[in-house]
Amino acid sequence: MAISWRELLLGYPYFQHKRLIAESKTWSRDEVVIYNESILSKYSESPVTQKEDYNKNPKLYRNPGLKILSREVTTGGSSGTPFRFQRDFIYASQKERAYLFDIWSDVGYKPYDLRVIYRGNTSNSSQLITYQKLENCYIIDPRLLNQNNKNEVVEFLKKLPPFFLFVYPSSLMTLINLVGEKQFSKFPITAILASSEAFPKAHFQYVHRDLSIPVAYHYGHSEYVVMAKYSISADRYFFYPTYGGIEFLPTDEKDIYKIIGTSNNKLGTIFKRYDTKDLCLIEDNSNHVQSNFLTVNAIIGREQEYFYDREGAPNPFIAYFFAIHNEFWNHFETIQFIQNKNGELEVLVVNPTNDNIYKTLTERFSSKVDLIFRVVPKIEKTALGKHRYFVQNIANPVL
Repeated sequence: MAISWRELLLGYPYFQHKRLIAESKTWSRDEVVIYNESILSKYSESPVTQKEDYNKNPKLYRNPGLKILSREVTTGGSSGTPFRFQRDFIYASQKERAYLFDIWSDVGYKPYDLRVIYRGNTSNSSQLITYQKLENCYIIDPRLLNQNNKNEVVEFLKKLPPFFLFVYPSSLMTLINLVGEKQFSKFPITAILASSEAFPKAHFQYVHRDLSIPVAYHYGHSEYVVMAKYSISADRYFFYPTYGGIEFLPTDEKDIYKIIGTSNNKLGTIFKRYDTKDLCLIEDNSNHVQSNFLTVNAIIGREQEYFYDREGAPNPFIAYFFAIHNEFWNHFETIQFIQNKNGELEVLVVNPTNDNIYKTLTERFSSKVDLIFRVVPKIEKTALGKHRYFVQNIANPVL
């Protein structure tokens, strides 16, 4: 198959990992396990590390190399604690591209087919839609998209040639809610490239089956520690053995495990038995899908960022709350959800301007939990000035 000039620009690291991916798909399960253990073996006696460890002692986990080959990256997120690590922006970035392009190839994507990105990416530009020639992609700025200019976006997307929509799962549902299902179905979307955050099974099936749009969905970490792709036919996540070492450590909750990763990074921060703060569900071996790769049944979501429904089952909070179009956020000052028992969420709201907020949230959560609304004068921020949207106070949830 001919290689495009854009793909050639990805360089040696991309093609090296493309080769590793192809090789790993031919390995037996025993070979995968041996390879995984070879990554972990040098750190087998090391304690599990937290992101606080990397912030406090960055030099302890860093292979600096040449300064021009790495730079500091700062992440934030709903936890309210920014995370700083040194990223090898050439090798690691092209490694990630190789794995993403492999996942996306399942729905027909080839480097560099036209993409439209609606994924939380914001810029200093005042433009709602920008184009990146080298990447061959349009970026819709979610910060600027609202009810007032959605028609501009609708008309733009309708006139595009077939494209791949690159989104977070919650951003996808946000866009569908904003433009409407009927209009969304008319866009020339070849497939959806959904990434990283937990994707509720019902939402995935709705897009894949009800809207008849193929979905390539993956779980991964920007720390370049672990990467897995989801198969709707097997209903499993398949972890790439050559991306990094992976361990599943049991928790106090039945069948629920912590995802611990050890990176294959060459430069920058080297993550050693890193607690991703993500939890997964592993069923008993009688239901195990025969696969060479290490697999899990479900990615539940971030630790302390999932709520328990009336049946005591965990659900990813972020996917239910943030999949709401931007206009919703104009109807209150801030908000916080608190769970003290299964099947119930207390919702604190500061300065609600109308009743739409109650209707919207009830429609979204009522199948899982009961909502108890309280109007409060203020919700305290974290020490770093962040809002904590969700607080989990259940000590011993019933599963």
